[in-house]
Amino acid sequence: MNQKAIISSGGIIGVDFLTYKLSSVSFFNFETLFVILILIFVFLLLIRKFRDILISSLFLGSLVFLGIFLWNYIYSIVNYYFNGILFFIESNDYIMVFLLIFLFLLDILFYLGGFFIFTYFSCRYLARNILKDLLNNKLIIIYGFSVVLLAIGIINLINNSIIILFSFLIVSLIFNFVFYRELIGLKEYRDDFILAINAIIFLYLFFGFIGFLLEKYIPFIDQIILILLTIISIYLVRFFKLEFNFIFNLKNILLSLLFGFCLGYVFYIIKEPINFSFIFAPIFIAITEENMFRLILLKLSEKSFSFKKAQILQSLLFASIHFLFLKTIFSYYNDYLFVILYFIALFIFSLFMGYLARKGSIFYPILAHLIANLFLYFI
Repeated sequence: MNQKAIISSGGIIGVDFLTYKLSSVSFFNFETLFVILILIFVFLLLIRKFRDILISSLFLGSLVFLGIFLWNYIYSIVNYYFNGILFFIESNDYIMVFLLIFLFLLDILFYLGGFFIFTYFSCRYLARNILKDLLNNKLIIIYGFSVVLLAIGIINLINNSIIILFSFLIVSLIFNFVFYRELIGLKEYRDDFILAINAIIFLYLFFGFIGFLLEKYIPFIDQIILILLTIISIYLVRFFKLEFNFIFNLKNILLSLLFGFCLGYVFYIIKEPINFSFIFAPIFIAITEENMFRLILLKLSEKSFSFKKAQILQSLLFASIHFLFLKTIFSYYNDYLFVILYFIALFIFSLFMGYLARKGSIFYPILAHLIANLFLYFI
């Protein structure tokens, strides 16, 4: 059977990878791989804790890479069995129809079930033997950023973005589930902080994936996603046993309004790449992001570290997560200077919001964030 016949029998991409050289199925080009190998070598020379973080991140990345072949293979066998079943139905050979259905279910159970089981136990090993050690030292900060950078790297340095994003979401979901189960009962705030980072990244990626898939079929999918994210952010606040404090002080309200107008003007100058899909988007975005970053991440990291460290940490994470879809930002600005300015502006914005949150009420940063968003919406 020649290459063309193999591709036709598989239907699409899945079997096709068997006929390609190894370099064609890589995430990265050779220059990027060379840089990654150099970084790996350097990190391996460092202390064990750094090495553990690196190995954990690379292993999770390899599970995502494994997912490429799994989803492609499943996509191929669906086409293969579907065509076979149709053929035997037309031939009135129902014994072969039932046989193909049985073999199809067996294939799905073996490969999909095997992947989930392997990923589950791999994540459990990482949680039990490597990541738990991070809860008692400041390497938790490095771990938090490694998760963000891993997500950014996988999404922006890949060839088949949709299937990789889907694979990353599956691995991330399993990892979060395992990590949550392993840390139940611990009275550390840092385990909640790690879980919060993982959950927030997963939500951004998941709803980004859903929006990309459905935008052609559901014109108002952006509105639905924003509403769902707002509801989920409120649930997460309750999940981490945090409280909504709504205190109204005229001085702080005026300060919030001032910060909102000034920061909104800054983002207007640098032309922030944001598109408010409907008039209520500014308020939903303000509530969601302030709940996730100033109420959840800031509070949890403040309980683990000092307020100053918590401020810097949540601000860096806030700015970094806005760069999850890095290619979109680079294509929008087409200038490295504006990309850097955008990151700095996000960082400073988050610092101001954190300062307002410490005034005793989440209402103040939500108000300032809303004013900044409305400034961009109407100007």
